[in-house]
Formats: sequence, C-alpha cells, structure tokens
Amino acid sequence: MDSLSAYPPQSTFQQLQNDEELARRLQDEWNSSSPSSAPSSSSSQNQVELDEQFARSLQNSQSSSYSLPPFDHPPSKNPTSSSLSTRKRWRQKRLWSFKNFPFRPPTRLTSTPSNSSSLPSIPSSSSTPSISSIPHTTSSVSNDIPSVLGSSDHPIDLDNPEHLTPPSSFITAKQLSRLPTPLPPPSSSSLPTGTISTNSFCPYERKVQPEHVTKELHQLLQHNTPSPFDTIDLQLKNEQVQSAGLLVSLLPHQVEGHAWMESMEQSSKCGGVMADDMGLGKTIQTIALLLTQKSQDPLRKTNLIVVSVALLHQWAEELSTKVHPSKKLSVYIHHGSTKKNLDSYELSQYDVVLTTYSMLAYEMKQNDAFNNNNPATATPPPACSLLETSWYRIVLDEAHTIRNRDTLAAKCCVKLDAKYRWCLSGTPIQNHIDEFYSLLKFLRIKPYCVWSLFAKDISRPLKSYRADIVEAALKRLRILLASTVFRRTKETRVNNLPIVNLPPKTIRTVSVNLLPEERALYNEQMSSAQSLVDNYFNNDHDLSRYGFLLVSLLRLRQFCCHPWLVKSSSLDNSFRIRDSENVRNACKSLDPLTIERIATLQDFNCSVCLDPCLAPVFIIPCGHFTCQECMSMLVGQKYGSSSTSTIIAKCPMCRGNIVQDSLVDATILQAIHGPLNSLKQLELDMNQSFSEQESIKLRWENRIDQMFTKKFGKRASEWKSSSKLNQARQTILDIIGSKRNEKILVYSQFSQYLCLVSHMLKLENIRHVRYDGTMSANQRQKSLHSFNNDKDVLVMLVSLKAGSVGLNLTIANHVILQEPFYNPSIEDQAIDRVHRLGQQKPVTVYRFITKDTIEERIVSVQRKKRQLVKEALDSNENNPLSRLDKEELLYLFGLNS
Repeated sequence: MDSLSAYPPQSTFQQLQNDEELARRLQDEWNSSSPSSAPSSSSSQNQVELDEQFARSLQNSQSSSYSLPPFDHPPSKNPTSSSLSTRKRWRQKRLWSFKNFPFRPPTRLTSTPSNSSSLPSIPSSSSTPSISSIPHTTSSVSNDIPSVLGSSDHPIDLDNPEHLTPPSSFITAKQLSRLPTPLPPPSSSSLPTGTISTNSFCPYERKVQPEHVTKELHQLLQHNTPSPFDTIDLQLKNEQVQSAGLLVSLLPHQVEGHAWMESMEQSSKCGGVMADDMGLGKTIQTIALLLTQKSQDPLRKTNLIVVSVALLHQWAEELSTKVHPSKKLSVYIHHGSTKKNLDSYELSQYDVVLTTYSMLAYEMKQNDAFNNNNPATATPPPACSLLETSWYRIVLDEAHTIRNRDTLAAKCCVKLDAKYRWCLSGTPIQNHIDEFYSLLKFLRIKPYCVWSLFAKDISRPLKSYRADIVEAALKRLRILLASTVFRRTKETRVNNLPIVNLPPKTIRTVSVNLLPEERALYNEQMSSAQSLVDNYFNNDHDLSRYGFLLVSLLRLRQFCCHPWLVKSSSLDNSFRIRDSENVRNACKSLDPLTIERIATLQDFNCSVCLDPCLAPVFIIPCGHFTCQECMSMLVGQKYGSSSTSTIIAKCPMCRGNIVQDSLVDATILQAIHGPLNSLKQLELDMNQSFSEQESIKLRWENRIDQMFTKKFGKRASEWKSSSKLNQARQTILDIIGSKRNEKILVYSQFSQYLCLVSHMLKLENIRHVRYDGTMSANQRQKSLHSFNNDKDVLVMLVSLKAGSVGLNLTIANHVILQEPFYNPSIEDQAIDRVHRLGQQKPVTVYRFITKDTIEERIVSVQRKKRQLVKEALDSNENNPLSRLDKEELLYLFGLNS
C-alpha cells in the first residue's frame, strides 16, 4: 500500500502537531504585524524575520533523525529495500509537500480586488533555496488587496469556519450576492500576441485552444449576422425566386430569411437553424431555397425532407401547388403504404424525397440488428436506402423532434450523408440547453458538434453556482446561436413596423374551482403523493421509487381534469385485461367452432354469478367468459396472493388453467370477428330499413357502454361531469351561442379525457371531430377535411402532442387548453396552429387552471423555462452581446487576437 494512503505512524504525530503549531504561530504574528494603514518598511522587515524563522525550523527538522532529501525533487514512489522505513518515507513526502506547496488559506468572499496580487513562487534549483531570498512585494500592495492570509482589514481566522471560503461548486445562492464583481476582459492591446491574460480574477479566462479547434472557432464566428434588411432589393429578389419557379411572392421578412439561407450554404457551415416563429413561413422559404439553389451534380441532386407523419401530405401539397408546372419538382413519399423498395440509385433520381422520423428510426434499428454479430438476433440485410444515399440537402422539419440525442431517429439523422443540412424549428430549445447540442451534432457545426467541448464551454458552466461563470457561458451560447440560428417572432419590428400583420391574440386564464367532493378526493391523492416523496428522499433516493413519483404527479394532473381518469388508471393491478398484438394474434387463431359459439351468443350471462354482463371477459383459448368482477375474484386467488402461492386459477366451465395474459375483453373479439368492427359497418347499419333502426341504436349504445366500461370502469349511462368539464361545456356554448360561424380547437394531453369531452358534446348535439395519435394518417386527413370544409363541424378535439406541430388550422379562431403542460413550447406551438399567416379573425385562447392544485405549480415551472429560452434566444438591441467587439469576442472563446 502506498504510504501516502495509509495513516501516519504514531511516532510522527508529535512532529506534525509541531508543524501545524508553527504555521498557526506564523499566521498570528503576521496578522499582528499588519498595520491598519499602508505597509511600511517595518512590515517588510517583519516578513523577512518570519521567513528566516521558518527556514531555521526547516533546517532543524533536517538535522533531526529523519533527514530529508533536497526539496526540488519529490521522494521516490517506489523505494528499494535499502530505502528508508515506511515512517521515514511518509515524513519525507509530508514535509516535501509542505515545503513545495505551502499552506495558503483562501481569500474572503467580501474582499473585492482591484487587481491581482503576485504570490511568492519558489524557484527550482538543485539545492534547497533560501526562504528569505524569495522576493516580496508587500510595500507595493494595497491594503484592500487580499494576501495569502487574508486582507489586512479582514484577516482569516482558521478557528472560525465562517471565514473559510467553500469551493465554488458549493457556493449558495445567498453567497452569490457577495461575490466580487468580475473584471471585464482586457482589450487586445494589453494582450501579448499568442497569449491569453492571466488575470486571476477574470471570469472569462480560458486556455488557448488546440490549433484545429482555434481554426474551427474562427470559421464559426465568420458571417454570424445576416445582411442588413435595408440592403436587400426585395423586388429583385422576388423576381429571382419567381423565375426559379415559385408561384407566390415572398413577404419582406421571408426574402430576408431566404437570403440568409443562401449565404449560410455559401459559408463553411453549409446550413443552419431556421427558427422563425410558428406561422411566419419557414416552409415557403425552404421551398424557395430548393428552387434557387439546385444541385449541378447529377449524382447528388436529391433533397431529403424529414417531417412528422401529420405533415407528409401538407409538404407534398405545398411542393405541388407553390411551384410552377414547368419547374415542377419530382416528389416521392418514402413512408407507409406508398413506400416502395427503392435502392439508393432509384431514390437519387427524384428531386425531393419525403420521409418521417419514425421511418428513419426503423431503418436505423434494422441496420443495428444486421450489424449485430449475434446469430440469434441477426436479420437479413436491410434495404436501408436512406442511409446509403448521398443527399444534396437534408431538411429536418420540426427539428426539435431529435432534441434527445440518444434516440434512434437522432442517431440516424447524424449518420445521413449530405452536402447541406438544415433544421426548421420554431422552438429549437424547449427544456434545457443540452437539447440544442443534438441540432449542432446533426449540422456538424465545428467544434461544438463534439459533446466534450460543448459540455466544457457551455453546458456545465451554465449549471455553475458562480454568476460570472454562468454569464460567460451564456455569452458563448448567444454567440453560437447568433452564428447558426436565424429567428424572428411575430413581435419583431423592422423600421418600426411589424414584419407581419396578424389579428390580435388574447390569452385568458380561466380559474376552475374543484367541487367539494372533488377537493376531498384530490387532497387524498396529494397526501399519498407527498408520502411517496418523503419515502423517496428518506430512503437514500431509491431509484426504484422514482417512477412512482412521476406516476403520482400524472394522477394529480389527471384528477384535475376528471376523477374518472384516476379511477380508470388505478384499477386492481392483480387483474388486467390484455390488449396487445400477441393477444390479437391469439384471437385470430381461435378454433372456428369456438368463434361460432361466441358469435351465436345472444346475451352474456356470467357463468359464475349468472348475472347479465355488458363487458364480459373471455379466456383464451377455450372461449368461456365471466363478468369482470368474477374474473377479478378468480385471478385474485392466484395473482393477488403471495408470489410463492401454488394456487392455479381455473376456468369455471372447462377447468382449464387461466393465464393472466390470455384474458381478452369482448370488444377485442368483436373488433376481430364481430359484425361491428368499423365505422363502415355503422354506415351500412344506418342504411337499413326504418324498422331496424331501433335495434341498431340499441346495439351501438351497448357498444358505447362496453367502451366506457373498458376505459373507465363505468357505463356510459353512469356518466358524470367534472368541474373542468362543466367549464369547457359552458365556454363552448358561449362561443357557439354568440357567433355561430366560429370554430374551436380543444387541446388535451389525455386521450381518455377527450373521450369524455366527446360524450359531453354528443349530449349537447354539437358536431365535432377528433385528431389524436391513435388515428392513422388517412383518418387524420379526413378529420382535417371535415373540420375545414363542413360548416356544421364546429369543434375539433386535438391531442396536444399529435396536433401541436405542422398543422394549419386558421379556419378556427378559438383555442381551449384544458390543462397546462410542463413544456410551454408545446402549448405555444398549439396556439400557433391558429394564430399564423392566413388568420383573418381575432384569436382567443382559454387556459384552464384548476385553483390550489398542482396545475398552478406547473405554470410556475413554465415561467422558468420561458425565461431560459428568452435569455438564450433573445436578440434585441439592448442585449449586452451586441456591445462585444471582435477582440472581446475572440477572447471569450480563448482565441488568439
């Protein structure tokens, strides 16, 4: 064992105590000799005497039985057998460290330096240097400048822990206010060529970067601002774009954006981030770029545009309707049923290829499985045509989709080969700064496409407790954004005029009060959640409980919408009805006799309690059934007992074993084998004779009851409203009653809550459509067509994540946000589906916030995230960044001026 890692021998403790006592006595003498005014020659004499006394004590130590080697060389780490004993080696290393690294207490936080003081340094020589020969500058140092033992007015008391400065990583928010004001970076005239200032109090001090990083930073900082708006000939630019084939005229701000995109492709960056606010025309600017900057290389001419599933048809329509037929672009959609097995050569024959992030993730997964050498998981060679094609330009629409750099889609985007790369996103930063790194990695913006450098210069400093470090990192981030991102908002003004004229937008926060019974149940949920939090923090942060915390938060948010959402989500875990692909396949492979027996059943009477049941639970593969309550009792004997129980649940009819994964709801069987398996069947039923209408109505009411029972554990006839649902109903009726021709979007994160809203609208005879993630692309397109063209369809129920990006819904001018979301950017995007170019009416947004609940805390989290994005992306004229000159900018990044 290394002697330094072991405890010192007992015989050396006395010598160590003597050394520490000597250091303390030297400090006391130094403090007592420090005058209250400027230092005089006597103070210098006292310092020399103290140094001589310190040297004599060291000489006495050397003359003791434990002789020391010269101080300029450390003791050997691997002594031979003839070396000193362990005790002697430990003492040698201890005193050698004491000599070469003298004890220097930290300065006080309250001491604000005016310039850095020179600390004594020990010159290296072959022999032990004289301590008194070390130069001193006490006569030229002001009293206000702290010395190695504190300032003269505020000496450091080692016995008082409050005088000791904690490490910077432990500085609290209260101590930030006492930090010294950071000095500005020095001008280039004070910096010698090829060096960086060594001012110890400069918060921007950074080491000189390696040569290749320095070159990359110089290239990054070039052309970091667009051309002035006044220097662009709008008419000439529009003529050039229209001659290239664009049928529409670009607005002035779109002309400026198109010019910036052209200049970025001509620079070393070969792309960037177009971060215009939602609804300002990022799509049309990109189409103009495709037309004016076509490839001259026939082997690399194809543009790849990656979008979400909801935007595939919209992009295809824009490329078709906005381009002159004589300049028409050949477009191929590489997704879904329209996807063909084309190789890279065939793809390269198109001008534009449209695909989705899910398709990229699928091909990435196939490629990884093929490259895996494990024969058990190996697959045939995949047709990864997207990865194998050399693209001319790649455009990521809604690029924040890849903000998590560890997802398959993000990894695949990085691997794609292209000459130019573009990111389109109105919210490039949503939750934290690290999300922006994923875009830099895709764009290959050097040197910050490497995580280690991005983390060292930006990510980690922004999380520091020191205000000067955070400010320096924030400035670096703003410079990086200014050189790669072009952003305008709807509030941006040019020549004191807004860049776009839109109708006013009004946001109303509607406070919702819980009903008394809801408040009591909510308090129960909150108490349970608080208990989980206490257990989590009192049990050493057990990670196995962290998921329960998130689930508890979800339950509280759901309860604020409707108590049924919580009840349906917290059913007995010992009894779960399966609805997976494996179960559906098992249902399809049932014996024909079993299927016929189930199909001929007129009434479902439980085989245990003999009561009629609306939602029977079937056992696969025998096909027998019971009601949910009896099945819960049967499987509870097995799955509700301990894990070591030997009880096996048996079918009450055939005595076959009941496997929990083989329990199937009646609606699943009906969806596969029953007559009521689609909306098309409903249309056929409605065309039957009038005498059959009543029976058809009863059948559909029975089906709705089954759906409600499956989702909420309640029948539709037992439907009960909630405080927030009542508020939504009243708001919708007020809008429809006052102006019949205005349409409404209702957003919610929970699809089950949208089912309840849909049922409420049916009771009020209000026609509506839905748009959520459970629908296919064709079903979504039909809903959009009905909402945009059918005057009687007044409401669209939209899932927040599925319908917050890419849609153009200017036909509506009222937006209802049923609950707040952690990420405020998602809400902003949802609102901008309505408040965008093409909107002719004033827009009103209703934000429902339940009073005295977790929703109010979520709103406070939203404010913090909005402030983060504003600080990073704000580019107004009052920004301190605009006052940095070139020398300061280069110095900030550690470059030679």
